[in-house]
Amino acid sequence: MARGPGARAAADPVRGTTLRDMDQRAGEDVPGPTAQDRVLVRRLAAGAAACAGLTALLYVLAVRTRTGQQVDEAVLRGAVQVFGGVRWSPTGRIERVSVVSVGLCAAFVVGVALVRGRPRLAATTAVVVGGSLVTVQVLKRVVLTRPDLVPTDYALGRGSFPSGHTAVGMVLAVALVLVLPLRFRPWAWVVVGLFGATFGVSTVVGADHRPSDVVASHLVVLAWVLAGAAVLVAARGSTDPADPPPSTVRLPLVVLVVPGAAAALGAALAAVVVVVLDPARTAALRAAFFGLAVLALSAEAAFVTALLLVVFRAVSLDPRPDVAPPEGRAPDPVTGPVGAESG
Repeated sequence: MARGPGARAAADPVRGTTLRDMDQRAGEDVPGPTAQDRVLVRRLAAGAAACAGLTALLYVLAVRTRTGQQVDEAVLRGAVQVFGGVRWSPTGRIERVSVVSVGLCAAFVVGVALVRGRPRLAATTAVVVGGSLVTVQVLKRVVLTRPDLVPTDYALGRGSFPSGHTAVGMVLAVALVLVLPLRFRPWAWVVVGLFGATFGVSTVVGADHRPSDVVASHLVVLAWVLAGAAVLVAARGSTDPADPPPSTVRLPLVVLVVPGAAAALGAALAAVVVVVLDPARTAALRAAFFGLAVLALSAEAAFVTALLLVVFRAVSLDPRPDVAPPEGRAPDPVTGPVGAESG
C-alpha cells in the first residue's frame, strides 16, 4: 500500500503491532518535535531539576537543622494534642496500603492509557509511578539520614523523609489525570488537589509523618511527572501547541489558587502569632501550631496542583493530530479519532 506523509503503515498480521508500530510506526512519517516543543521540553526538564533541588534544600532546612526539627516536632505535638495521641504502629492502618493494592491501582491507570490506544503514554506513566515510589524509598532508607538534634516522643525512626504513603496517593492520582484526554483534565486537577491535601494532612494528623516528609514527597512526584512529560514531548512533540480556550482552565485554576492563597495567608499570620508566643508553652498553642501546619500543607497541595494544571493545560501527550491511526485500529473510545480531542 502506498503511504503518504502523515499516514501509518498497517500492522504486520504475523509479527503483530508493537509499541513503536502503534505510536510511531515510521520515524520519517511522524512529525517530530517543533521548535516550540523543544522549548517546552527544556522547561519541563528545568522544572524537574528544580523540584529535585528544592527537595534537597528542604532536607537540609527541615532535617539537618535544629530549628527545622523543632518545627516538625511542634506540629506532631499539636496533632497529638488535638486528636488524642495517635502513635505510629508498624501494623497500623496506614501500613495496610499494601504492595498489591498499589500495583492494582497502577495497573488500572496504565490500562486506561492502553484502552485509549496510547502505549507509549502507558509505558511512561508506569515508569513515572514506579520511579517516584522507588526514589522515595531509596532516599528515606538508604541515602538520607536524620541526626538527633531535638528530643522526640514519636517512633517515626530516622527514615521518614520523604513520606512513602503520601507519594503513593499523589503519584497515582496525578498519573490517572495524565492518561485522561486533555479536555477532561482541568477539573480532574482540582480533584487531585483535594486528594493530595487530604492525604498529606491525614498522615500528619495521625502523627505518622512530619510535615516536611509530605512536602518532600510531593516534590519527588512532581519531578518525575515533569521528567516523564519531557521525554514524551521530546519523542514526538505535543499534540496541542496552542493554548486551549482560557475558559477551560480559568475556573479550575481559581478554585485551586484562591483557597490555597487564603490557607497560605492564614498559615503565615498564625505562624507569626504562635512562634512569638512559643507553641511549647501551652496545650492551646500547640494545637494552634498544628492548625497552621494543616493550612500550610493544604496551601502547598493546592499550589502544586495549580502548577500542574498550568503546565499541562495544552500538553496532550497523545499522538500528533496529523498522524492517522494504523489500519484496523479503532479510534479512541473516549475522544474518537486520534488527535480529535481539543482543549
